[in-house]
Amino acid sequence: MEVTREVTHVTIKEADKGEPISLLSFSNGRLDSCSDVKAKHSLYQEKGMKRRTLVTKTDHMTYIGTNYETEGTMNTFPFRKYMVGVLDKETGTMELHNTDIFHMTPYIKGKTDTPVTDPNPSKRKAISKEEYSEGLEKVMMSFGSSRAKKAWSAAKRNHIDSLRLEETLAPAVSHIETEMDKTMNELDDVPEQTVQTNPYLPVCNTDAATPDEVYLLNDLISTEEMKLLKSTATSLIEGKTTLSGTLVKEEERSQFLLTNFSMASSSTVRPVELVSMLFYCDYLITLYKSSPKTVQRFGLQKCSSIPHFMHSSLLDKFTEGGGGGRAGAKGAQGSFSSKMKDKVMSYLFAIALRFSGYTLNSSVLQKDLQISSNKVMSMFRVLGCSVSLDKSVSSGLKQYNITLKVPPVFPTSNRKKRKL
Repeated sequence: MEVTREVTHVTIKEADKGEPISLLSFSNGRLDSCSDVKAKHSLYQEKGMKRRTLVTKTDHMTYIGTNYETEGTMNTFPFRKYMVGVLDKETGTMELHNTDIFHMTPYIKGKTDTPVTDPNPSKRKAISKEEYSEGLEKVMMSFGSSRAKKAWSAAKRNHIDSLRLEETLAPAVSHIETEMDKTMNELDDVPEQTVQTNPYLPVCNTDAATPDEVYLLNDLISTEEMKLLKSTATSLIEGKTTLSGTLVKEEERSQFLLTNFSMASSSTVRPVELVSMLFYCDYLITLYKSSPKTVQRFGLQKCSSIPHFMHSSLLDKFTEGGGGGRAGAKGAQGSFSSKMKDKVMSYLFAIALRFSGYTLNSSVLQKDLQISSNKVMSMFRVLGCSVSLDKSVSSGLKQYNITLKVPPVFPTSNRKKRKL
């Protein structure tokens, strides 16, 4: 007596990913597994493409089908997914396998053997742009709307042949290239401009006999600014006010000011001038760290460490394109661009060099400005200084020893002559 087991509960799970199972549907019948007809199947797939072509050969007929067929009774599309379930009656588990459905049609030589429908994908020829354009034009003129037809006709009228365009513009292009060569040759014959002509750098005297003459103090800090600075410096040196007694909090001050203030105020040589330069450096550090949007919108009103009497002069010197209005007035300030920020840095470094006797270490200024060591090194070299790595510091932030010598040595130009 044969006993059959009924499956009351089925567990469905997806099989491990592998090659999909091919399911074939023949347009003129079906393949009988009991017959003696032998069929040979060949599957083709182009590299990087999902489209597959299946060729089935029998003794009397060849069939061709693709897994992206768009005609016939078995339409398949990329957004559809066909699967086959295989049920194990013993365990009650059904595994789902991915499938490729091929709608097989007879291959008749001479009728379906076109460049696009060759049974071997590697032998198929791609449609040329001209053939595609002609076919698209026929479809557009037959089924397109009036607006689409007008647009197509206008595009066809305005089309310019590339060969004709090249022939027409060749003389003009040749003339422009000749003029450019002449201009480049003239530029190469002109002596290279020195750094001091750059509007974003302080005025430099390359013929200076001493370091004091390279960057003059009057070119870095105007006479009016120095008068205002000296009044504050005199009060601090004479003890009328103290650095901690000012309205500015200590954490808002730069480390460059806090580190050197005691030495500068107790100096026996020009202490008022040294303290004035020190405070001006502090103002420039605060300005450099300010947001360009904040400076353009509010001026220096948000910079509490910069006194109000310095706002107008700093904005006039380190912003561009301002409205010329009252200092601090909304919308009266100019643009505080990246070039103007570099100008602030160059003036700061030149004053710091003068303050420190033309030899200093870059670590304090670099921490105050919160910039990379490469930018510090590049700016000091642009100012004509010699820069050497401080090898005494083995780890952490790179520090450089900066020295301004006479005559100043500027970086050489990297501009190469154009080959004719």
